[in-house]
Amino acid sequence: DVELKNTCDYMVATMAKVQVLLNEGGYMSAFPSTTFDRMEAMQQPLPWAPYYVIHKLLQGLYDMHTLAGNNQAYDVLTKMVDYFYNRMQNVVKKYGIFRWQEMLMNSPWTEFGGFNEFMYILYDKTRDPRHLWMAHMFDDGTFLGPLAMDEDWLTNIHANSHIPIVLGAAKRYEIFGEDTYGSMVNNFWRMVYYNHSYATGGSNGGNGSCNATNEHWGWPGYLAKTLTNNNQEFCTQYNILKVVRYLIQWYSDPVHMDHYERAYINGILGTQKADAGPGVMLYNYPLQTGLTKAQGRFGWGTPWGSFWCCYATAVEQWSKMGDSIYFQSASENAVYVNLYVASTLTWTRMGVRINQTTSFPIEPSTKLTVTIPSGSPVSFSLYLRIPYWIQPGGTLLLNGQPYPAALTPQTLVGMSRAWQSGDTVELTMPMALHAVPMPDDANLIAVMYGPVVLAGIANVTHLLPPGSASRLSSFISRFPPGASPSLEFTALVDAGRTNMTMLPVYDILNQPYGVYWPVATN
Repeated sequence: DVELKNTCDYMVATMAKVQVLLNEGGYMSAFPSTTFDRMEAMQQPLPWAPYYVIHKLLQGLYDMHTLAGNNQAYDVLTKMVDYFYNRMQNVVKKYGIFRWQEMLMNSPWTEFGGFNEFMYILYDKTRDPRHLWMAHMFDDGTFLGPLAMDEDWLTNIHANSHIPIVLGAAKRYEIFGEDTYGSMVNNFWRMVYYNHSYATGGSNGGNGSCNATNEHWGWPGYLAKTLTNNNQEFCTQYNILKVVRYLIQWYSDPVHMDHYERAYINGILGTQKADAGPGVMLYNYPLQTGLTKAQGRFGWGTPWGSFWCCYATAVEQWSKMGDSIYFQSASENAVYVNLYVASTLTWTRMGVRINQTTSFPIEPSTKLTVTIPSGSPVSFSLYLRIPYWIQPGGTLLLNGQPYPAALTPQTLVGMSRAWQSGDTVELTMPMALHAVPMPDDANLIAVMYGPVVLAGIANVTHLLPPGSASRLSSFISRFPPGASPSLEFTALVDAGRTNMTMLPVYDILNQPYGVYWPVATN
C-alpha cells in the first residue's frame, strides 16, 4: 500500500524533526520529559503511564524499520533508547533501586506496557548489554516469583499492567532458554484460562464481588458474580492472544490454538462499530445482562477523541488480524493452519501459495487450494487444527476424495505429500450447541455454537429450562441457513413464555444482550 507507506514515512520524518527540536539527548514524545521527573520523585498525583506511551512509539518505530525498511525510524529509536538508558541509570543513582521497584508496583499509574518485552526484542537484535539491563529492570520479581512457583496470586492484580511482564518472560526464555521463565509463561496461561476466563476466552473486570474490580482479576474460579459493564478490557484480550501465540509457536498444541480461536472470535471481533465508520472501538466488553456495548464502562469511543490505552492497542490489533492464521515449522517443511479465515498465505520459504476460501463460522467448512508458481511439485506437510467442538460426521477431502485421517477433537491432522499446483483440501467440521457453565455456579451457563458464543437479545435476565446444559437443542433452534446472514437462533425461555433471539456476541452492536443465563432448578 504505497499511500500507507508514504504516510508512515512522513510520520517518522516528523518525529525525527521533533526529536531534533526538543534537543534533550534523544527524548521524543508529545508530553514533556518533566513527566518522568514527577514519576521518579513519586510526586502526587502520579502521571498516567508515560512508559506505556513511550513503548508504543518505540514499537512503531521498530516495526517501521523491520517491516517497512525505514532506516530513519531506527535512528530515532536508538536515540530514544539511549536517552531512557541514561534516565533509568540516573533513577537508580539518585533514588536507589528500591525507587524503581516502587515505580513498577504503582500500576496502573506507572503502567509501562510492553517495554519489558520490547527491550528483549531489541537486545535480541543488537546484543547491546545496555538493552539487556533495561529489559531486566522491567522484570518484576514480585509478580514473576509466584508464577515460577505455580501459585495463583492474580487476585486484585491489574491485568494489563502484568500480562506484558509475562510477554517479557516469554521473550527472555526464547533468547536464553531459561526453563524457569518458560514455566512462568505456561503457569500464567493455565491460571488465566482455567481460573479467570469467561466463555468468551476473555478475563478481568468485575463489580467488587470476589475481589474482582475494573481491569483487575478476582478470586480464582469465582466468576459468577463478576458480570458487569467493565469485563474483558480490550488490551487484556490483545495481550493474552500474544501470550497464546508464543505458546503455539513453542508447542503446536491444539489446546492453545483453541483458546486463540475462542478469544479471537468472541473477544476481538465485535469490538469495532462497523455501522459507524472506522475508528469507533470498544474499551470493555460488558457481560452483564441487559446492557448494550454503548453502556460499557466507556462505551464506544470516537475516532479523534478517545485515545485511551485500548484505542492505540485496538488500532494495532486490527492491523494484525492475520498474524496467527498460519504458522510455519522451524525444523521441518510444514505449515500449520490455526484459524479458519478467508485468506491467502504466500509461503516464501517454500515457493507456495495457499488460498483459504471459507465463510466460517457461518458455515462449518473451509477449502484450501495450493498454487505453485514454479509449476514443479513441492513436498511439505500441511497440519490442520481439529477443534475441540467438532461433532461426529466431519469430512476431510484431498482433491475431492476422502483422506484417511481421524478427525479427533483437539488434535492436529497432518497431510504430507508432494503437492502440486491446483491440489485442494476440504475440511468440514460439524458444529453443535453446547453449554459453558460458570466454574462456581453450574446453573449459570453461556451458550456456544461451535467456537461462537451466542448472546441473547434481552433487556432482562431470562430463565432457561431445567437441565438445559445437556439438552440445549430441545429449546434452541437455528434459523434455516440462508434465512439469516448470521448464525441466528431462537430460544424458548421463561417456561415457554418468551422467545429470545440469539446471535453471535460479535454481531451485536446496538441491542441490549446477555451472555450468561440462570437455569431453573425445577
